[in-house]
Amino acid sequence: MATKGNLLIIDDEIEVSNTLKRVFHKDYVIHITQSPKAALSIMEKYNIGVILCDQRMPEMKGTEFFRKAKELYPDTIRILITGYSELNDAIMSINEGHIFRYITKPWNLGDLKSSVKEGFEKNTLIRENLDVVKGLNCANVILEDKVTERTQELEAKNKQLEIISNDKSKIIGVVAHDLRSPVGGIFTLSKYIYSNVKEVAIKESVKNDVFTESLEFLEIITDSSKYLLDLINDILDVSDIETGKLSLNLESINYIPFLNKAISIERELAKNKNITVISQMKIESSSTLSMDKIKISQVINNFLENAIKYSSPFGKVIIKVEDDGDYITTKVIDGGAGIPESQRDRLFKIFSKTSTTPTGGEKSHGLGLYISKKIIEAHHGIIGLEDNLNSGSIFYFKLRKNLGA
Repeated sequence: MATKGNLLIIDDEIEVSNTLKRVFHKDYVIHITQSPKAALSIMEKYNIGVILCDQRMPEMKGTEFFRKAKELYPDTIRILITGYSELNDAIMSINEGHIFRYITKPWNLGDLKSSVKEGFEKNTLIRENLDVVKGLNCANVILEDKVTERTQELEAKNKQLEIISNDKSKIIGVVAHDLRSPVGGIFTLSKYIYSNVKEVAIKESVKNDVFTESLEFLEIITDSSKYLLDLINDILDVSDIETGKLSLNLESINYIPFLNKAISIERELAKNKNITVISQMKIESSSTLSMDKIKISQVINNFLENAIKYSSPFGKVIIKVEDDGDYITTKVIDGGAGIPESQRDRLFKIFSKTSTTPTGGEKSHGLGLYISKKIIEAHHGIIGLEDNLNSGSIFYFKLRKNLGA
């Protein structure tokens, strides 16, 4: 069974109070007082749902009492019993939100019962809504606590992962550093031996099968050690990047002579595939940039080596330099198959590769573009890939003219 609601009756006439009690005692728990002041004490003790109060009383008017009751107990429903001569006060009190409804004397019993019933229904609805709001507030507090707790856990785990990642990068850096010298020695010696043996073979016209096979093995050792040395150098660069040790030695460099020197080195590589390297310089010959020449050389070499690697034999690679207002833009355009649009988001990420394959079977470890991106970003520049409507790819980087100024 549902708990009966508490009905408070305030009237200085005992007969009226007793009549109201007889009307409502079966449906509600009745509390009676002749004093509005005493009514406040009752409301402190009991959870009063509805108040029936006469307007005319010696201590204070009913509307005045309801103003105070609303401040202290805003959820309690207030019904005023008034005579016709006092309707203005009742209407004003309704407009001010102090009472829910008024009943005129002599009251209609049906209207009285209906008003009290509706008052309790509204009181129940208000309190249920308050309970819902309290529940939501409590749930929000619990949720916020859980979010805070999970956030702290994630932050702790991220810090731990960062420490592990840094430690891993340091270990890889140490190992790569220790490997660089012996691998570099193998490459240098194998290249020296291969060149000299090949030169002797040509002079002496040696065509012995064992000698030819040994020469092939020497070439494989030279190529493999070169690939391994490049990989070790790239790993060392990645280690510096991930541990925050990438630093720049900025100098003011005349860009065209610097670029021509970098291109001349790569032209020898292009000759092996009969690829022509064309340079188009559309900037002032005196144009200078503040940059780390070793790091920018690394980016240019990576762009050109990739262009040569993915271009078909007897094709051409174009390196174009343009003045773009605030920037000097360097573009490398190859004649390869291009990169599918669906795979372009992989570019410039560590160990990323696309389905495009080198035309001469060259190897790729997927670190060059990642390192190039970090170097250009360290210069506060821009790096990217342009759409090429014809064929091949157009990689570019932009360096500010006033960098370091």
